[in-house]
Amino acid sequence: MQFDFHETILWFQKKCVILHSKESVKTNVVNIKELLKKPEGRRLEFKSELPEHAITTGIATQAEEAYNFVLRHINKGATVEGIYTVSQWEYPIKAVREAIRNAVVHRDYSLTGKDVKVAIYDDMIEITSPGLLPPSIDFSAMESRQSDARNKVIAPVFKRLGIIDQWGNGLKLISDEMKAYPKIGLHWRETGLSFQIQFVKLDFVEGQELGQDLQQELGQNLGADLQQKRAEFGADLQQERAEFGADLQQKRAELGVDLQQKRVELGVDLQQKRVELGVDLQQGIDLEKKESRAELRAELQELRAELKNVTFCNNILLQLQSNNMTKQELADALSFEKISGYMNRTIKTLLNQTLIERTIPQTPNHPLQKFRITQRGKMFLELLTNQ
Repeated sequence: MQFDFHETILWFQKKCVILHSKESVKTNVVNIKELLKKPEGRRLEFKSELPEHAITTGIATQAEEAYNFVLRHINKGATVEGIYTVSQWEYPIKAVREAIRNAVVHRDYSLTGKDVKVAIYDDMIEITSPGLLPPSIDFSAMESRQSDARNKVIAPVFKRLGIIDQWGNGLKLISDEMKAYPKIGLHWRETGLSFQIQFVKLDFVEGQELGQDLQQELGQNLGADLQQKRAEFGADLQQERAEFGADLQQKRAELGVDLQQKRVELGVDLQQKRVELGVDLQQGIDLEKKESRAELRAELQELRAELKNVTFCNNILLQLQSNNMTKQELADALSFEKISGYMNRTIKTLLNQTLIERTIPQTPNHPLQKFRITQRGKMFLELLTNQ
């Protein structure tokens, strides 16, 4: 019978070995990368094809190969007793070996397409053998040394090879070995057309259940405490908001009164400052006018002294008092035949003393340039007339 390895197999988290019905044996060590949880919570489905390794040995060595596979993937601990160190596997290894041997020897080889499977999980070792338990075997009475060989040819051969120690001794050996492992539970069941035996870590299951109970209790207590804290915090927050609102309202009222008072005081101060500033400004203006007039009179007195005997300047100012004139018009009005150098020097002196000014100041030599008397020049004439 040729075995076909399927691309997708249901496992849990760790390792598995598959024992086939003929010479070819294939082992599989699972490397979990991508899993889909099943409702039963124990088995998982791998999405990609699993790596394979073929063992080209006969059926006589399958049990030994599977047994070695188990040893490679379970832990071995040690305890100190007196001066001696005592080693112990985490599972009853003799019972596991006997279960594997029984699965190989007593499986139903007429069921095609099925294989003996040895799977190692986090919490147990599971051995599945094709075929149901023979009606003559009562698995609940393990110490009664029951014996019934399904395969009448294979069983004697295994007995001669030493794989089977003694007829009817297998279940008794498993029962005795289990007594040394009180934290390992032995479970068996018939599922479909297969018989399954499990070596289960009881403390692992109890630890999971305890963890779930603790988590549930902690969640309930935490939820109640959180609800209470939220209620207390909400009440405190509401009270703080009310107190803060009252304080804020009071502060606003006090600030409004202070602001109104400050505005009144500021208005009074501003009015007073304006009055004082107005008085000071008026006094400054009057003083400045007096100073300016005094300075102007002093300058005019000085200028008059300089020009006292210069009647020509007076004549030019008198001519410009009524009309703006060019140099030529001034020369004609003063009965000059032409514009002389003396006339040019006199006009320059009047310009420097700002008694007259040009009508086009930005272009002194403009053809239409005229001269006009300034306010200073008028005051000078008035001063001359009063004197």
